[in-house]
Amino acid sequence: YQRRVAYAESQMTREELSQLELEIALEVLTYSEALEASQEMLSLAEDYVSCSQKTYEGVFEKYQAGKESMTE
Repeated sequence: YQRRVAYAESQMTREELSQLELEIALEVLTYSEALEASQEMLSLAEDYVSCSQKTYEGVFEKYQAGKESMTE
């Protein structure tokens, strides 16, 4: 009887371990996808800042040359 109980408990432990491994794999995948999306958003934001900086510099140069007002 004790052997059957021990065997049943070991099987439950194996199943619990398998379930835990699946949950961990899902979490890793989920956070990996979130990281990838965040990196893409950061890259787009950096591009936007760079473009905005270039636009500002161009307008400022024209302003300094007297060709454009700051309101344009």
